[in-house]
Amino acid sequence: MRAVSERLGLFEKAFRPVMDHPSPALALSSFTGSSAAFAAAVLAVHPTEDRPPFVLVVTPGLPEADSLRADLECLAQQDCAMRVLEFPPPLDGDRASLAARLKVAAALGSGLEGPLVVVAPSAALPTPVPPAAAVAAATVHLAPGGTSLPFAEVQRRLLAGGYERVSEVTTPGQFAVRGDVLDAWSPDEAKPTRAEFFGDELESLRTFDPALQTSTGTCGEARFAPVELPACEDDTTRPTI
Repeated sequence: MRAVSERLGLFEKAFRPVMDHPSPALALSSFTGSSAAFAAAVLAVHPTEDRPPFVLVVTPGLPEADSLRADLECLAQQDCAMRVLEFPPPLDGDRASLAARLKVAAALGSGLEGPLVVVAPSAALPTPVPPAAAVAAATVHLAPGGTSLPFAEVQRRLLAGGYERVSEVTTPGQFAVRGDVLDAWSPDEAKPTRAEFFGDELESLRTFDPALQTSTGTCGEARFAPVELPACEDDTTRPTI
């Protein structure tokens, strides 16, 4: 960790003229190895009044984006508190790419609570994402003891948000129902959530291990982001993502 901190410090000194530049867009090239990841991390964790703690890194292609994201996640896990998201190009029928794009839209619309780096191949940029408000409206929020949606309405909204109903949840974007128990895995969460209802009253929320199907802990609330956006009421087509 010390080596990572020292290298970040060196990049901070080297990038000081860039970090103090008022321009919101920078074109930087000729990076080798993990240098691009260190540069993006420094820019994200050292914001200025004119530049928020957000960095969009555009790569030539998807392999470069995958490699850079892996390097950034390694930094985030060691000694650099930041959030890393990848913004892939939209692929017809690929639920994972659509969910990832919606996840970025939701993150940008909810306000930046900390440093955020979004890595995108150039092919991902021409196609716009829907407004963050539309993503928020399609997100299902559950909290025990509060005002919750009726059990049937939760299921309806998950289906409308592109979730697949299965007998057992094993991957993100799925949900299952057994009696008054609902299992669902939001595409932006590391673990699925188990919600226990009594009629329409939400009694508890727990995370669980998808391999063993056993509980791993309790949680105070749960948000299930859409895998895709529901069709607009006045339009039978889905928004372009």
